[in-house]
Amino acid sequence: MVLDQQIAASGSVIEEKKKLAAFLEAWPPAVLIAIFWLALVILIAVIAPSIVPYDFMILLESSLSFFGIGLQPPQTSLGNMVGYGRDYIQSAPWIMLMPAAVIVITTLSVSVVGDWLRDRLDPTLR
Repeated sequence: MVLDQQIAASGSVIEEKKKLAAFLEAWPPAVLIAIFWLALVILIAVIAPSIVPYDFMILLESSLSFFGIGLQPPQTSLGNMVGYGRDYIQSAPWIMLMPAAVIVITTLSVSVVGDWLRDRLDPTLR
């Protein structure tokens, strides 16, 4: 019974692929290229601005939590961890330094990836 359903499903997939191929063959190549470029421009316009502020949001949340304004103690935050590590900086500095390093590495990596995507995908910078 399951095999019959899989065969029927694969048959419908093959039919859909044939319909898609027939649909794409009906369009001239220039129209397909225009649709592709339009989709690419829309994708760039949506993704690039949404990636840029993540590094700022990470720093903002961490700093607010560090000062006690952000997330409160039942919830975990890197800023809370750095804030609680201040009390132990003389005896165990890694309690503060490890969350701070995670904040720096995460912010830096998100910023670098965002800049790389903007440079790679933005047609006005070429």
